[in-house]
Amino acid sequence: DKKLFALVMFGTLASSCTYMFSQYMGTIATDLGYDISVGATMSTLSNIGNIMWKVLFGVACDKAGPHKPIIFTLWVTVLTFCGFAFLNGTQLALYASAFLYSMCFSAGAIGFSRLCMSSYGVEGYKKYSPLHSSINSVTGALYSFSAGPMITRMGNYNYLFIACTILIVISTAAIVLLMKREKKSA
Repeated sequence: DKKLFALVMFGTLASSCTYMFSQYMGTIATDLGYDISVGATMSTLSNIGNIMWKVLFGVACDKAGPHKPIIFTLWVTVLTFCGFAFLNGTQLALYASAFLYSMCFSAGAIGFSRLCMSSYGVEGYKKYSPLHSSINSVTGALYSFSAGPMITRMGNYNYLFIACTILIVISTAAIVLLMKREKKSA
């Protein structure tokens, strides 16, 4: 079913692009005038959160299925972009944003496979998951590849945050349509 394939593809699209900001934690901090130790602390908090959020995300998926936890995670990521971009660069805002930002790794690492399994069933998952994984890898690589020139040209990260937010809106819409589709077939 081409429509199902497209919905899953767009549903997982944002998770392939949101994780790339982890490599910019140090630069975000130094661009705001902080020492690299602030960026290193942001990166550390992101790594700590990464572990914690994945466990909590797995529990949430077990309880509610993958759709709502993925949507929640993606929109928390939007809030963290706002924290990075608009909270005047206070250390506390940067640290909180970095910690919460790491939630996006859960959507990519756990949510992706759960969404494929939920949408396709076991046999369809075996058939389509590798293809979706390849598409997501290429999409994430292209997004990461374009990030450097975009930052250089625009002078800040805000345009990347906006582009990622647009992808999150698209992914959310696709996941909502998948939820409705699964409810109809149940």
